[in-house]
Amino acid sequence: MINVEEHGTKIGAGIKTISIISLVFQGLGLVGSIFGFIYKDNINSTIQQVGAKTTLSSSSYIIAILIELLIIISVILILLKNSIGVFSYFIIYIGSTIYSIVQAGFKPITLGG
Repeated sequence: MINVEEHGTKIGAGIKTISIISLVFQGLGLVGSIFGFIYKDNINSTIQQVGAKTTLSSSSYIIAILIELLIIISVILILLKNSIGVFSYFIIYIGSTIYSIVQAGFKPITLGG
C-alpha cells in the first residue's frame, strides 16, 4: 500500500499543463474584458455603425470579469492542491454555461465554453 503521508500528494503533469494554459487564457480574457469595460462606449458606437442592433452593457462585462476572476482563483487553488479548487472550478464553469444559455439562447457552440 502507498502511504500518502510518506509520499505526499502530487499533481500530475497533465493537470499542471491544463491549469497553466487555462490561467493564461483566462488572464487574457480578463484583460480583454477590462479593456472592453473601459472602452464600451467606443465599442457600442462601432457596433451601431456596422448596423447591428445589439449593444454591450456594463453588467455583461462585470459578470464576465467576475467569472474569469473566480476561475483564475479556482485554478490557483487546484495548483495549490486544494480540493475546494476543483469543486469551485466545475461549479463556476457550469454556472457560466447556464448564464450563457440564458443570455444568448441555446446554441451547440455554447457547450464548448
